Amino acid sequence: MLCHSDLRGTSLTGANLTGTDMGEANLRGANFTWANLSGADMREADIRGANLTGAVFSEDTILETGERLSVYQKEVIPALLTAGGRSLADVLSTGCWKWHDWGNCPIAVAFRAKNRSRCPVLLQPRILQFIQLFDANLLTAPEIPSAANIDNAV
Repeated sequence: MLCHSDLRGTSLTGANLTGTDMGEANLRGANFTWANLSGADMREADIRGANLTGAVFSEDTILETGERLSVYQKEVIPALLTAGGRSLADVLSTGCWKWHDWGNCPIAVAFRAKNRSRCPVLLQPRILQFIQLFDANLLTAPEIPSAANIDNAV
């Protein structure tokens, strides 16, 4: 259990943190390269600047914002990528999910922004979270709802 711990800048490279409670821990700048965070609870942890490259998350990993990764994938990402007024299909049709530089970042495409500061200020925490998870290859592209699914939902 690492909840409420101060692990700023700590190297947790390759650590098996499966199911670990890291709630409210200070993990700022920690190195989680290749760490297994499957089922970990990072609720309210400070992971700003943490290196998540190669980390392993599972659908039930709880992010610092309190959502399970599965909920983040299904609900938050589509909402975030359409908050700029473009449809999810329009954003994803650009091929932006394949690249990890700002010019092709899904957020840049969604908001037609030349840099992050051009995105809505109220969404900045979510945008930073998305970029951190996206750059660490922890996210999968959302599914574009088919016309049939949209018609059935109405």
